[in-house]
Amino acid sequence: MTEYLNVYNEDLKWCGSEERRIVHENGKWHYVFHCWVYDQSHQKIILQRRATTKDLFPKSYDASCTGHYSSDENHDSTRELSEELGLEISYDKLIYLLDFQDVFIKPGMLDREIARVHLLITDGFKPLPSTPEEIHSIVACDYEAFKALIYNKVDEVALECLYGDNGEGKLIRSELVPRKAPYYQEVFKHIHEHVKKL
Repeated sequence: MTEYLNVYNEDLKWCGSEERRIVHENGKWHYVFHCWVYDQSHQKIILQRRATTKDLFPKSYDASCTGHYSSDENHDSTRELSEELGLEISYDKLIYLLDFQDVFIKPGMLDREIARVHLLITDGFKPLPSTPEEIHSIVACDYEAFKALIYNKVDEVALECLYGDNGEGKLIRSELVPRKAPYYQEVFKHIHEHVKKL
């Protein structure tokens, strides 16, 4: 089934919808959904390891949940959370953090995206994806350890596999999706503002 995305000009004004493949070939700006899950009871950040079939950065670690908004979706859609993590929740359970623009380039692809980044605070998180082909694994990382990793204080951290196969049970910084700096630091700064209040 052909997927269509809403596209935007340099001023981020909507200018129609186009086939996803064409959007990525022609470098049209489009919005994507990001959500970081914090498991409050275990003080852990949840990460996703991307499937081996992904066009960009297969088997790299990423935010807990990521995906494109289809052209018929509003920015309050939580479809990706349902598909990738098995979480059936409404948008008002999420905390909006920030928008972050990024560009990814590879032969035949110019991916220009605006990530709408959110936080979900849970207790005792247990993933049950309905689209397992979208992900390789879902893992939990100690909150303070992940903070040390993204601020370059350590080179690797231990992981607990919650779903799928995580192999060696550790994350090396270079295995994170290489998002434009300072994505991880900016996101973590916003997350910490909420976590420290718990």
